Amino acid sequence: MRFLVIFACAFFTVSIFMPFLQMSWPNPSFPSPSGTWGSIYWSFKKTEWTSAFLSDGIREAWFADYWGREGVIMPVLVVMFGFQLFTVFCSLTAIFRVKPYFLILLVGLNVFTTFCMWLISYMLDPLYNESFGYGFWFTFPSATLYFADFLLSRKRRA
Repeated sequence: MRFLVIFACAFFTVSIFMPFLQMSWPNPSFPSPSGTWGSIYWSFKKTEWTSAFLSDGIREAWFADYWGREGVIMPVLVVMFGFQLFTVFCSLTAIFRVKPYFLILLVGLNVFTTFCMWLISYMLDPLYNESFGYGFWFTFPSATLYFADFLLSRKRRA
């Protein structure tokens, strides 16, 4: 059963390092009101471009610099990043101590992280085209694997 936790932890760790949201301005012939043509979001980083051409005007912001610029979504980003780190720590602990309460906690943390990603996409400007990135989609297989391991550990105890 440890291999399920290892795979789930790997999926979840990949979801942290992949962008979870991509936004783009729908009409390249007219400038956007904010001056950006698109953005890519991670929980700890944001990349945006200020030109219709991807190679021109790329700006990146990391950690506190990024969180400080984001205004209303800043608390959600910080909480999500904290929960992502806590989930990885609990996953590493669950690899060596396979306990059902760790596994159900991991399912809950994973679902909460996914909810935070969705909430951020909901709170951002509706004028931009949004699409979820790999970071969002990788949370689902990790939650499924955590839950499967939880069920297997419960069945083994019975």
